[in-house]
Amino acid sequence: MDAMPQWCEFFSADEYDIFCTAVDDGLSLYGADGQDIDGGYVEMAAGEPSIEIYPFALSALAARCRESDTAQWSDLCSSRIMAWAEGRLQREWLTETPFNEVEALLEVWLYSRRELMFEAEPDHPDQPFCTQVADGLYACFVAVVPDIADAPTMHSFVPNSAVSAWNLTADELLDSVRRCLRRLPPPVWEKHTTTFVDDQQKLVGSGEVYFGSAPDGVDLPVSAWALIIDEVTPAPLVPAGLLAVPHRHLLLVGLPCIDAEERHFGTKALRRYTAQSCDNAHPDHRISSLYYVYRPPGSFVSNRELRQT
Repeated sequence: MDAMPQWCEFFSADEYDIFCTAVDDGLSLYGADGQDIDGGYVEMAAGEPSIEIYPFALSALAARCRESDTAQWSDLCSSRIMAWAEGRLQREWLTETPFNEVEALLEVWLYSRRELMFEAEPDHPDQPFCTQVADGLYACFVAVVPDIADAPTMHSFVPNSAVSAWNLTADELLDSVRRCLRRLPPPVWEKHTTTFVDDQQKLVGSGEVYFGSAPDGVDLPVSAWALIIDEVTPAPLVPAGLLAVPHRHLLLVGLPCIDAEERHFGTKALRRYTAQSCDNAHPDHRISSLYYVYRPPGSFVSNRELRQT
């Protein structure tokens, strides 16, 4: 190359070759090698909980290498690339930033179990902070972390270390994300009816279930609204209604029924839709095949728990 790219014009041709090799070796650890870096960036899969392809700027890394002995460049590049790929920069930012600056960036994602990012105890400082909200239902906290130096804006799990630094309890974090949910438009509801027949194909009953999806313009998975479900349902869940979260992008609600037969078929309908939706969901989006009897405010009892009583 006759002239260096403007973002690393301090390199000689030989130094640039060494730097390119060091970057490519670091990228190879994540299957992202073979890129042309003349434009001053590389693209890598990163982010939590949904992995996407992001661009990472190389100018700061190049400047740091230029200030160090060339024998160190391979380690410097590998270390920085590992930090990009594994979310270390975002975890550090969340841990070092006051909660009042992070609160508006928080989201809650629901899972069927505690989410772990690597083989270590759940209370390891770098593991995602999660709390159980019902039988088979866990809330994990995610933040939209802004640009950090050479890393772009991306989602990141909130680590245990950050919650410890903020000196907050799980209930306080849940209250915070509930406040955020209340500031958003409610889910969009669509009523579905399913019918049931006997062995002679004679109609014996039907049940109604409301399908909830995220409102237009909102990227947050609709399953999050389960945390304030009695505030956003099509009708009050009094004295009790049914709720299921088969996957990240669907809420199912069965309204209260006074009539025993109507309640029976309503429960069968919700159970059928829950099983179908969970089975058909992408594995990464699947949450649970359980359904819950919900009594305001905030009481979830799963069908599994009901069988055990």
